[in-house]
Amino acid sequence: MTPRLTNQRRPKQRSLSATRLAENQRVGAMIAALNRYLRGWHWYFKGVWCPYPDRTFEHFDRFVRTRLRIALTGRVGNGWWHTVLKNRVLYRLGLVRLDDLQADWRSGRLSAPVRKH
Repeated sequence: MTPRLTNQRRPKQRSLSATRLAENQRVGAMIAALNRYLRGWHWYFKGVWCPYPDRTFEHFDRFVRTRLRIALTGRVGNGWWHTVLKNRVLYRLGLVRLDDLQADWRSGRLSAPVRKH
């Protein structure tokens, strides 16, 4: 016999806000590591030619945001958590946009990273 839906425990309601996530040290470390990876990835692929130069990194940005939402919420699928975590919340937490990095590089505001030996 399997339990019926009326007898199953409901998931605990939690508010997922930018301030609550900003206080979490693991989230900060995760976003910092992701930003380092994204900056390096952008620096490698910044000169790629594409027939649609304005949308070069848009799909990869969307993929990164989706995977970050899954990592933060611990859920896969389209639940109510995903409607709460908007893009602006992720950007307030410090997530880097690849489109912004590309625009900075094209305008000359982004220079090569300096390596110390």
